[in-house]
Amino acid sequence: MAENGEKGTGRGRMGLRRLLGAERRETLNPWVDGLTGLRGVAAAWVVLYHVWVHAEPRLMTVSWGGWEADLTPLFSTGWVGVDILFVLSGFLLAIPFAEAAEGRRGAVRMKNYYARRVLRVLPAYYIQVVLLTLLAHAGLWGGPADPGTLLLHGLMLHGLSPEVASRINGVYWTLPIEFAFYLVLPLIMPLLLGRRGRLWFGALVLGVLAYRLIAFQWVQDAPVGQKVWLMEQLPGRLDQFLFGAVAAVFALRRGWLDGRAVPSGRGGALALALVAAFVGWLYLLHGNFETYWEGAPLLYVWHMVIGVLVAGGILALLHAPAWLRWPLANPLVAFVGLVSYSLYLWHLPVIAWVDRFLLADHDGYLLVPLLAIAGPLSLLVAALSYAITERPFLRLRVRFGHRREARTAPGDGT
Repeated sequence: MAENGEKGTGRGRMGLRRLLGAERRETLNPWVDGLTGLRGVAAAWVVLYHVWVHAEPRLMTVSWGGWEADLTPLFSTGWVGVDILFVLSGFLLAIPFAEAAEGRRGAVRMKNYYARRVLRVLPAYYIQVVLLTLLAHAGLWGGPADPGTLLLHGLMLHGLSPEVASRINGVYWTLPIEFAFYLVLPLIMPLLLGRRGRLWFGALVLGVLAYRLIAFQWVQDAPVGQKVWLMEQLPGRLDQFLFGAVAAVFALRRGWLDGRAVPSGRGGALALALVAAFVGWLYLLHGNFETYWEGAPLLYVWHMVIGVLVAGGILALLHAPAWLRWPLANPLVAFVGLVSYSLYLWHLPVIAWVDRFLLADHDGYLLVPLLAIAGPLSLLVAALSYAITERPFLRLRVRFGHRREARTAPGDGT
């Protein structure tokens, strides 16, 4: 919803606006209700997944009388948080280009666009690379990185090598994918917004499917890590960004980002249906995990279906009633979304340190104590990282913002 059309309704809403007010001023965004919270849920889900993996995966069941529910898929597929973040990036970053094409603001200045992307991603990342390298030399984190590894990380090219992609921090493999999307988005948007936009969209999605099919043929006999590395490059994940971008264009052309999406029961029903389909898709994957990396059909369409469901969920949020948006828009979840990038960067080191220094003598299954300690501690470290390594550069990004452009321009939203 547009910033100038937002109405405060109650203390929770006012608290959320105070919490996020600084970010909104710095990024010059209208506030789309719930999207920051969705970003927080995605990052927290990745944390939950890595805690479960670190504690040694096992079935997660709940019994009630004679009834038993298997909740394992909610843990084992937690990496789907990355899929959500990719769709959100496509949605938010496409809006300024779509607005320019619709004549609602001036053309996007490439110098400003790339400067904002660099300031958003690289400072926190570079600072962590330096800190983790120093800690590695002190024997407190992994093994020391060689100069070649550091150079590739410095150039955001570490994704080109399966051995280097996650060497310093296990989550770093996703960053070159995201950054590569930043580089190609200005080339893609004119195609999607042109007269043959639908044809180009279909061709690009089919290109992603073709890439995944061909890539698997190259690595079908390789270890799973090699398959992940090749198939998860940007050409194999571009569809998720595209679904987000197309959803942004769809919403903009119908005025939904200007506050004209009236909350309704229909929007709420659609949101709930998409959540049910999303969960069902997770259970389907969990039930077929043993054959997934052997070339099962899910391997080729998994991310594509998730992208459609998440993009649809974003659109449904614009129509959903306030009670349904509240789980994502409440202050706590919104705060997690605010610091989600730092949370994503820092949670793996925190999990490892808690296990090594605080729970070394723990007897029993590690999941509950590890989650109870590493979860809040990761959030605290993320908040400090946001304040020290992100916020100063978010302020600096205002210089590359849209103050002289139409006030309806949402900027990039990240």
